[in-house]
Amino acid sequence: MFYGWFGTRIVAPNLTRLVRQETDAQLATAIRYGIKRDGTSVIEMPSKEFIKSSDSDVAAIIAYLRTLPERPDAAGNIRWRFDGRAMLAVGMLPSEAAMVNTSASGPLRTPYSPLARGRYITQSHCSVCYGPDLSGETIEGSSDLRVSIVHYSPTAFEHFFRTGEGQIGHGTGTMAKMIRSRFKYLTAADVDAIYVYLKANARPG
Repeated sequence: MFYGWFGTRIVAPNLTRLVRQETDAQLATAIRYGIKRDGTSVIEMPSKEFIKSSDSDVAAIIAYLRTLPERPDAAGNIRWRFDGRAMLAVGMLPSEAAMVNTSASGPLRTPYSPLARGRYITQSHCSVCYGPDLSGETIEGSSDLRVSIVHYSPTAFEHFFRTGEGQIGHGTGTMAKMIRSRFKYLTAADVDAIYVYLKANARPG
């Protein structure tokens, strides 16, 4: 995840081994609040977004992780050196736990109705790149999803979410990248719910 100039090496942990060392409550706290078992903060893990996940979704993630066979470490251990500690000191590697808005905790269960489910998915998965109102973020180079949705029919939107191929003349760089890496796993019902929610909040371009 990060390689410093003087030897600092920050890597993601081996989850297949970690889940055997943590309780469900400890894993849930790390996921949603960014706090590890020893009370310190996680680094480079988007807990500020995962806090919006429902209890049922977090439980499903943990249940899935517990089904995975233990595998050898692929990336090795974290190694701190002067450069990494200096970056921590000046805030270049901020505490994820400090950025979590605990008042934004997700619902007990994932919403079922398309409109509510669409809002839940976009707020818990899209807002990190597009902002809380989905109007786009300059730093991420993302567009306004409320405007982008105007260009899509339900069929075209489904195609976009399966392939990352947007409408001609319509910028989709950030979203297409996320679709190819993460959102391709969403169900048809999830994609339909996102469409319903965005259409309900559409803005003229």
